[in-house]
Amino acid sequence: MKEESLKELRQSPRYRVDLKAWAVTTCPDRVAHPVRLVNISQSGLQMQCDYSLLQAAMPNHPSRNAPQRIDMTVRLTLPNQASAAEMIIGAQLVYSRRLPKGRFLIGCVFTQLAAADAESLSVYLSQHARPC
Repeated sequence: MKEESLKELRQSPRYRVDLKAWAVTTCPDRVAHPVRLVNISQSGLQMQCDYSLLQAAMPNHPSRNAPQRIDMTVRLTLPNQASAAEMIIGAQLVYSRRLPKGRFLIGCVFTQLAAADAESLSVYLSQHARPC
């Protein structure tokens, strides 16, 4: 395999995590789907989910007006933090990959992250997460 294909594409280093969160699609139903964050950085995240999230985020669109961009909101409360405030993170789906047992892996880039939440995330990652 060529070295270029192994190049890290994220803007920031990834950290391995195991965090419960909720992903809310921007489709009309706006249903919250339980997800598990498996790694996170200052610029994006990777989560495991079931098919229902993908189905809600990417419904069949018979017309040419299918969305070119798939946005969602990720709701997360970081454990072991002084502030137990829920973080609301805007995210754009970049890729999805099928996993065994009906699960999927989704990669997202952050589109909206408050400065205070970015700072809390940085502190949490430095204290409680391992680099990938």
